[in-house]
Amino acid sequence: MSPVLREAIILAAALEYEYIWIGSLCIIQDDQKDWENEAPKMGSVYGHAAVVFAAYGRNLGIEKIPSVEISDPTRSGNSPTIAREEIDHGVFFSVPENPDSWFGRGWCLQERFFAPRIVHFGGAGEELYFECNSGMECECGYISERDNCNLKARIATALLDIQPPIDYSFACNEMWKDYIDVCEDYTSRGLAFATDALPAVSSLMGFFAPYLGAYYAGLWEKYLIPSIGWEVLCTPMSKRTESYVAPSFPWASRTAPVIWDWIYGDINTIPTPETYHFAQVVDVSYIPTTNDTNGQIAMGHINLRVFITQMTIESTDGSECSGLEIGDDKRRGGVLCHIGHNPGSG
Repeated sequence: MSPVLREAIILAAALEYEYIWIGSLCIIQDDQKDWENEAPKMGSVYGHAAVVFAAYGRNLGIEKIPSVEISDPTRSGNSPTIAREEIDHGVFFSVPENPDSWFGRGWCLQERFFAPRIVHFGGAGEELYFECNSGMECECGYISERDNCNLKARIATALLDIQPPIDYSFACNEMWKDYIDVCEDYTSRGLAFATDALPAVSSLMGFFAPYLGAYYAGLWEKYLIPSIGWEVLCTPMSKRTESYVAPSFPWASRTAPVIWDWIYGDINTIPTPETYHFAQVVDVSYIPTTNDTNGQIAMGHINLRVFITQMTIESTDGSECSGLEIGDDKRRGGVLCHIGHNPGSG
């Protein structure tokens, strides 16, 4: 057993907890059937935990890095200054940057979201942090001095703001905006297997269902048209997954961060079912591969009725366009569009 697991057991016993649940031990790692049964339960497991231990590194950091005494060599008799390594608190509030860290792993998003209390251990500075749905505290006091504006706290606050007698449509729109935040955070994270893209947030999607309607592999019934308005944050980083994960229209079909650019404008202009009229959903369906309807899927499709108009394509560099090629991408099941230039035109 690794040091971090041994220390977690010791700490649980010291806090007088009778049971501890460890994912790598309680889920049979090489048993696909057991994984399919247990993965959809992650929201319940973490949501009913008394406390979650989140460790960064090979151990819990119970034995901390010693402080350093700094003395002014030009003055004698002065008391030394006690210093320690500077700690980066930004990981608690910003979009993940390191896909290998606890904050950057896709599966850990819903762990953090559902856990009522988390004790964070380790890291470069080996500081302890306590986090719950109402805020965070750290040993040095830095976090308590700033607004607790991380995603977990924002959604907890939103839930309080949409309690009755708040108008139901207002509550749905607020949860729709929170869902966009979740997706932008989640797609910035890393996954060991691309096929985990939907299962790793399966429980989290169940949380949004009462407000957003039926779920279609990353899209929502009540907000289906604006749901497909995502774009990749960095085109060179984005590609379709080699194994089938989802059809092309949901964000789960890509391997890079996605954003909904219009959500950063006027909050009153964000598309909702009451405000968009440029398309109509004719039919949408998908086939899950397991009993988890929010998890992996075998196929999916959408039929839309939309307005069309004549379009003229012009080159931005002044050269003449030779036309627009449209063809089937049979391997991906989509359409390829290509704008070419006349040979010799630059």
